Amino acid sequence: MKKFVQQWLAGLAKLIITKHKPKVIGITGSVGKTSTRDAIYAVVSTAFSVRKGQRNFNNEFGLPFAILGVDTPGRNPVKWLWVFAKGYLMLWFGVSVPQVMVLEMGVDKPGDMDYLVNIARPDIAVVTNIGVSHYEFFKTQEAVAAEKGKIVEALADNGFAVLNNDNELAKAQAGKTQARSISYGFRDDSDVRIRIIEEDFNPPSHTKIEVVTHYNSFEATVAGVGTPHLSAIAAGIAVGLNLNIPQEDIIKGIKTYRPVVGRLNILAGIKKDCDY
Repeated sequence: MKKFVQQWLAGLAKLIITKHKPKVIGITGSVGKTSTRDAIYAVVSTAFSVRKGQRNFNNEFGLPFAILGVDTPGRNPVKWLWVFAKGYLMLWFGVSVPQVMVLEMGVDKPGDMDYLVNIARPDIAVVTNIGVSHYEFFKTQEAVAAEKGKIVEALADNGFAVLNNDNELAKAQAGKTQARSISYGFRDDSDVRIRIIEEDFNPPSHTKIEVVTHYNSFEATVAGVGTPHLSAIAAGIAVGLNLNIPQEDIIKGIKTYRPVVGRLNILAGIKKDCDY
């Protein structure tokens, strides 16, 4: 029964993508997917209607839930009926289908990425990081990279790859596609480079950054500290530039980004501040 429901849900989600053709931004990586999803959403939502997955929905059930914009129904049959009712309303009438979908695509074992990109082939593929993970089924980093890299291989020639320039295996994925690619990170040769100007660790913590591209540079303020958040923001900026979002809107979007709960949030102690 579970397998039947999974296939039905996946088929419905795929039909919605195929018929209504929202732009799909797929995100994969060993770490950083959820923060990058939120950063991309913050930037892209300034110019388009956008849907992002709830929680870290990124697997066989989670991806269709993210496409439908629903939470998991659990064991509640009424909620399951609502999930499929909403899905068919989206399919038949285009109800609540956004212009852009920002979707996490996580893998645990060989074949997972094939399954996910078959449901929602990405127009933009983002690779955040490829590291030591999923070693129950993948014995080497190279095997992990091969599976996650399928998100880049799935791009059409007019697609776009957004790759973390600070991670060698992520950066190397550019060789797997004829689509254009853009790199982001802290290295000087990144297409979208982040430079930290000032960090304030006192809650509410924030970081002032300079963003340097091949064309210009600008400053922005991020509501958070730590390189993982800034790397996510860099990916969001890279996607925004690819979608021709004006610089002033990108800066506005960056200001709305908030760290995911439990991801490098600075908490005030008993003295209500932090001294470093």
